[in-house]
Amino acid sequence: MNKSEIISHNLGIIQHERIVRDYLAEGKLLDVKLLKLVCKDNKSVYKKLEKYLGFNIELFHSKAVCGGVLMRNEDKNKDQS
Repeated sequence: MNKSEIISHNLGIIQHERIVRDYLAEGKLLDVKLLKLVCKDNKSVYKKLEKYLGFNIELFHSKAVCGGVLMRNEDKNKDQS
């Protein structure tokens, strides 16, 4: 797997890998468009992650996935179902 595949997979947006690849290639920063794809209309996750708007994608990936923000939220959602 290449970097964009790994990041998009870990963010749960593998179907949008092309978008992640473009962000990486162009050096684009995390914006509302990409954050909404990651959050999938989950407002509580969005609120936790919006502080990363303006971060580069690799740093956002590191903070959100490796830092456990997305995982903690997924675990909480499983407990509520």
